[in-house]
Amino acid sequence: MLTLLFLLGIVLFALAVKVTMDRVTAASNYQDGLRAYGRGQLAAAYSFMDETLQFRPDYAPALRRRAELELLANRDPRAARADFQAALLQPQPRRLAADMLFRLARCETDLGLPTAAELNFTRALVLDSTLSAAYLARGAARLLDLDQPEKGLADLNYGLAQRRRAGAATPWHYVQVRGLALTALGRYDSARTAYFEVLQARPRDGRTHFLLGRLANRTGDAAAACEFYRRALLLGYEYARTAEGKCR
Repeated sequence: MLTLLFLLGIVLFALAVKVTMDRVTAASNYQDGLRAYGRGQLAAAYSFMDETLQFRPDYAPALRRRAELELLANRDPRAARADFQAALLQPQPRRLAADMLFRLARCETDLGLPTAAELNFTRALVLDSTLSAAYLARGAARLLDLDQPEKGLADLNYGLAQRRRAGAATPWHYVQVRGLALTALGRYDSARTAYFEVLQARPRDGRTHFLLGRLANRTGDAAAACEFYRRALLLGYEYARTAEGKCR
């Protein structure tokens, strides 16, 4: 019995030492990864985070950072989604959890999972209602992926207003998307105003000219539509070529 207890003590001691060394090694690799990340050495940072998770597979900070690097360095939203989901299984501060849910939803949008994306954008906003990027992204998803233009427009309006109140830069892409939502709802004058607001800020944006062309075509002004398509092509927006070709 004493021999068995002695051997059990040795095994427990060895396990305790291993767990401690694994945690120390994981912490060291994580700090090295953060330094590489800060210097823009993304491949090295990814390797350090990967090594960290070999020693501590459930270490949420490393899971979050590796997920970010999956997107930045590897362009792999599927792997990033898995890491964000694993990190969110651990307790997180509200704002950090909201940010991860937002990023998770962006991955799901890229993967063609709009229902899951909408759910996680909403979960993010429950945790942090000041997250304007989540309102804007959910608005775009509701409009473009779920065919819910009224809900999409409400989100886009709210997110853009939040950014204005905060004095943040206007995300003109989402103003364009707002124009699409207004067009889908038949509010053509408001859509035109939104597009011209973008043009005032970015006069050489070919996509906006193309969208104005589509709007003009929808309202029966074929001559104006063709002129906008022509301008879009001149500005390098190749997606306008098919529409412009029908004008000849």
